[in-house]
This record gives sequence, C-alpha cells and structure tokens, in this order.
Amino acid sequence: MADLVGSSEPRGPDSAGPLADPSVTQYEFSQSENLIIGQCAHRARIFGILCAVSGAMQLLAALGAAFGSVELSTLLFLVPSGCFNVLLGILLTRASTALSKVVSTTGQDITLLMEALGQLSRAFVVQIAAAILFMLVLVSVSVAMLMMSKVLAS
Repeated sequence: MADLVGSSEPRGPDSAGPLADPSVTQYEFSQSENLIIGQCAHRARIFGILCAVSGAMQLLAALGAAFGSVELSTLLFLVPSGCFNVLLGILLTRASTALSKVVSTTGQDITLLMEALGQLSRAFVVQIAAAILFMLVLVSVSVAMLMMSKVLAS
C-alpha cells in the first residue's frame, strides 16, 4: 500500500486544509497507483494536443473564409468550435502536467492531484458549455427551418 512521506498514519479528510503548506506531510501514492495516474496523464496530454491541433485547424479554415474559400455559415460553426477545442486542449494539457508531477515528485501528491482535478473540472465546464451551445443552436435552427417551411407552404 502507499506510504506517507515521514509518517505512518494516513491523512484523513479533516486534514485537507493545510495541503498547500509544503512542511505538512502528505499521502504518497504507491508505484501501482502512480502507474495508473501516469497513464491518465499521458492520455490527457495526447487528447489535449489533438484538441488543440483540431481547434487550430478549424480556426485556420475559418480564416479561409476571409478569402472566400469557406461559406459564412461554415465560419459561424468553425470559429466557436475551434476556440472551444483550443481551450479544451490547453486545459487538458495543464491537467496532464499536474498529473505527471504527481508521479514524478514526492511529498506533494495530494496538492498536485487536486490541481490536476481543478484543471480537469475546467475542461469539463468547456465541454458542457460547448454541448449546451450546440444543442441551443440545433434547436434554434430546427425551429427556424420549421417556421420557414410553414411560411413557404402558405
């Protein structure tokens, strides 16, 4: 099982307050726990890079609209989508870095894990906002098309 650096007793939930203090002994993850955290960090980094590259490509395609190679309606999709993907990529890469530090350092595992969870939480907020925005746009376009078809039918 995992050890505490400098202590033989696990830290309980009530002791989470002083985690920012480097002099406070923290829980140290075991080698098998570090392996799982390291895999998660690696996968978060890969996905973060893919998101950022995808977002950058979408923004470059949107830039092509300025030269008439992309329709305006496509531009309205590419810019927000590209921005969301770049932001998501940055947040996932930051979370990956914090998770990697959990594995590569000693004495700060809980603090670094909490930092990584904060970054992952921000990434989830970006995903939630993108999903809600997409659904709102989809409903709005569907309603508009329905209304247009009724107007054209009369």
